[in-house]
This record gives sequence, structure tokens and C-alpha cells, in this order.
Amino acid sequence: MKIVTIGLSPFVLASRAKVNSMIMRYFFLTGHQVAGLVWGHNENYFIPEDENGEKRFYFDFEYQGQKHKIPITPFQRGNDEVIYIYEYLKALKPDLVIAIGDPLDFNYIYAVKNFYSSPKYMAVVLHYNDPLNEDGRQVLNDMDGLLCVSDFSYNQIRKFCSNDLVQIHYVGSNPQIYNHEERTHDKFRIMSCAKVVQSDLAPTVMEAVSELTNKIPEIELYCHSNAHDPGDHNLLNLQKKLNPEGKFIRFPEKHV
Repeated sequence: MKIVTIGLSPFVLASRAKVNSMIMRYFFLTGHQVAGLVWGHNENYFIPEDENGEKRFYFDFEYQGQKHKIPITPFQRGNDEVIYIYEYLKALKPDLVIAIGDPLDFNYIYAVKNFYSSPKYMAVVLHYNDPLNEDGRQVLNDMDGLLCVSDFSYNQIRKFCSNDLVQIHYVGSNPQIYNHEERTHDKFRIMSCAKVVQSDLAPTVMEAVSELTNKIPEIELYCHSNAHDPGDHNLLNLQKKLNPEGKFIRFPEKHV
């Protein structure tokens, strides 16, 4: 089966990108033909391969001692992406298209599907906002299948859209690595890498930890962020509000 994934570059260290890379790897290693349409890919950092005078990018990885590579094609968000993706899919003729991310990451799929309806279109929904943006309702209703990665997402999607083809497959941390029961530290430490933008929900993390201090007095949150960056929030003011004594919310002492 020919499969095309559309999402954040698998090289990026973000949840949407990591889920994209997991899906690409799985289908490739189980014998399918896989290609990726990716956004957020730094073409100046990752060196393309030269094939017949054309630049080709690949997602390369190692599995059981063998090296593999999957072709990826970068595209720019908000720059005639509907036309570009339509032409790419029309030329490749995939059997299945998997869009990965927040519903607003793949709103263009609705238009693409209207012009090119041959493949099945599926969405792996990774959203962390409540309520969902109304602009994403139409594309979710029109998908041939929706897969949520958490109970929160599943419950929100079922209330938000009329698409009955919704399932859940939980994606969380690796229990072989993150097993707090095996730790003997005097504190329960949490690290957040959120930036001062609304989509990263740094205030939500800080407020959640603040509420948990009643049940877990030894909890500590380290926000690995530059709180002085311009953005949607003033994290230092929020720190003073939630943690006036400076006991359980910390920021880096230097710029990161």
C-alpha cells in the first residue's frame, strides 16, 4: 500500500513530529511504500541528496542495525499549500493519506479531498486546547477516519464533530524510561520546555503543578524556557503569583 503522511518534519523535537516519525517508521518497516509531506523542515540544516540534478530529502533512521531512509518533501505552510499538496498526491497516487497534528495544522485537507478523492484520508489528532477552534470542524467531519492519542482528545472530538469514525490509541511516555516508582529522589521533578506562546500552554503546566502541591508537597517544576522572550505570557509574573516563595517553580538562571 502507498501511504503519504502530512505533518511536522520527523526531525523536529516536538510531539507532533515524533508521532509522525513513529507512523512513518511503522508502515515502512511493515512493508508499505511510505513518503512524507513535511512542514517546519530546515532545508539549510539538513543536507539534501543530489539525484539527477534535483535535491532530495530523506528521513533516515536505524533499526536493528540496518539503516533506512524514507523520502520526504518539505512544503511551506500558508503558501498555496492546497495546490502543492494536490499536485503531489495526484502524481504519487497514494492509497492512504494520514494528516498528523492539531486540526488547524491540516485544514487544507478539506479542499484537497474535494479535488482529489481517490485516496482514503485519515487524521491523527494531537490537540491540547479546550475548546477546539471552530475552523477545524469541517475537516474533521469530512475525514474517512480519526485517531486520537489521549482520552482528553477523544472526548473533545466526539463532542465537537459528527464523524463517527473515531478511535483512540494512547501515546505516552516510555514506561521503561520514565518509571517514577523506581526513583529514590527526595523530590518529584517535572521538566517543561514550553515557550511563552499560547499553543505551548506553559501557564497550564504551572497552574497544574501549583494545584498538585497539596497532594505532592515534594513536587518541583523546572521550566526550561527563556521567560524573557516576547510572547503571549509573562511567565515570571505568573511564577510570583502561583509560587510566591519560590519553592516549586524554577526557571534557568541563564538564557536558553
